[in-house]
Amino acid sequence: MTRATIREQENYAKVSAVAEEVFASVRTVLALCGQFYEIQRYQSLLEEAKKLIRKKYFVFGAVIGLDFLILYSAYGIAYWFGANLVLQGTITPGSIFIIFLAVILGSLSLGNAMPSLTDIAAAKGSAANIYSIIERVPEIDCYSEKGQVLKGPIEEIRFENVNFFYPSRETVQVLYNFTLDIKKSESIALCGESGSGKSTIVALLQRFYDPTSGRITVNGVDIRDLNLHWWRSQIGIVSQEAVLFSELS
Repeated sequence: MTRATIREQENYAKVSAVAEEVFASVRTVLALCGQFYEIQRYQSLLEEAKKLIRKKYFVFGAVIGLDFLILYSAYGIAYWFGANLVLQGTITPGSIFIIFLAVILGSLSLGNAMPSLTDIAAAKGSAANIYSIIERVPEIDCYSEKGQVLKGPIEEIRFENVNFFYPSRETVQVLYNFTLDIKKSESIALCGESGSGKSTIVALLQRFYDPTSGRITVNGVDIRDLNLHWWRSQIGIVSQEAVLFSELS
């Protein structure tokens, strides 16, 4: 139940992500007549979720059926064996019914506990994803107090033979031996088609990612050796999708 719940939630997360993406960009979807494609994509993910749920509850039903099979088989064996004992004079009929009632009450108690155990297993599956995120130690820790703080103004930022693959797309190389030298007071414009790596260069400069190979230096110091909180405090940025916050008095 725990493993099935984890897989079920992962599948529903994909379904929810598609729905959220489509509703957030509904004008673009309608403008490009992409609603039928998005409906098919959503339905295909729902179909995967349906198969997973069917398998989950088939196994659950089989386990419950096996539980009752064992229970009633035990009843039959108990009556048969108890009757033989009575015929042999080893035990009285009253003792058989006392034992039988004890077994029934114990079995019913265990049976009533099953739904609770199922809920506990589902809760464990739900909590597993949350705790995996909480306990994950990031390679780039923005709360770390370690690292160098530069004294004086920033004179030079340099990209040296930087190669980069996004962790989620390890087969697609975004930057290939990229080299750039930025001096103090210079204005730099990065031009290129969509997906050529312009935003990636800025993300590497903000150190949301580290280069796969090569390095980025600030005044000759590797950016990975700088205190991350200090370094980001030196940067002002207006991204492609700007978010404005109202000033509260």
